[in-house]
Amino acid sequence: MLQRFEYMIVYTTPKGRRVALYKGMAQKELDRLLKRLRREGCKIDKIVIVRHCN
Repeated sequence: MLQRFEYMIVYTTPKGRRVALYKGMAQKELDRLLKRLRREGCKIDKIVIVRHCN
């Protein structure tokens, strides 16, 4: 069974815009999202686990 958590991810785009994303996902989904953001040139500022999803 995959454990899912709600995450708040704060990142800065290549153009300098600061974005906050709140999303529920499993660890593999989070890893893919972070990899994609970094590939697009974004800087990950903060990742916070908000709560566990059932």
